[in-house]
Amino acid sequence: TASRFVFFLTGYIIYFVLGRFLLTPEQFGLYGIIIALFTTINMIIVNAIQQTVSKFVSERKELEEEIKRTTLKLQFAISAVFAVSFVLFAPLIAFLLNDLTLVLLIRLSSLIFFSHPVFAIFGGCLNGLRKFKKFAVLEISYSLLKMVLVIGLVYFGFSVLGAVAGF
Repeated sequence: TASRFVFFLTGYIIYFVLGRFLLTPEQFGLYGIIIALFTTINMIIVNAIQQTVSKFVSERKELEEEIKRTTLKLQFAISAVFAVSFVLFAPLIAFLLNDLTLVLLIRLSSLIFFSHPVFAIFGGCLNGLRKFKKFAVLEISYSLLKMVLVIGLVYFGFSVLGAVAGF
């Protein structure tokens, strides 16, 4: 419960600080489009990986390292497909969204496909091993780090690129 609270609170802080103080309405809109575009696909990947790893690790605790290693390899292949697709189709996606300035941001966001599933794998292992406290600490750390990076990179002048990179 605490980790979910921190997750939602830091998300709100990111949106409040970026939207009210650090980005123009146009820049904030660009950030929102990129995060929405990425999040829609990523939530499916991250949730599926985390639940699958948790299930298999809870059933066979002695195979945790093998499950983690195999899932990391599979995740890398899946993430590579999505990341390359984002890079290659960024101009088309930006065209369909009627804003060609989104191309660079879409391409930058493709890197997120590699970091979030890794987090899901390790979180799934902790969950499967019933190490809920460590899992909560991992989620809280992730939320706080993301908030600091997103707001910090924008504050130090990296604008929307910094916000996406920090995410």
